[in-house]
Amino acid sequence: MTKMMVALVLALVKEDVVLVLVKEVVAFVMAMAAAAAAALLVDGSKARRGRNGGG
Repeated sequence: MTKMMVALVLALVKEDVVLVLVKEVVAFVMAMAAAAAAALLVDGSKARRGRNGGG
């Protein structure tokens, strides 16, 4: 996985599309953060419902 990413970065740098790479990384990080936040919210609401509902 890491080797693939490094190869991709090197290929993009050689092609001089660093801006595109940065945009892709930022978009990816934002998407992952949003997914993590959504998962945490869902888990929290589920836990609360479970405790309050009693099963």
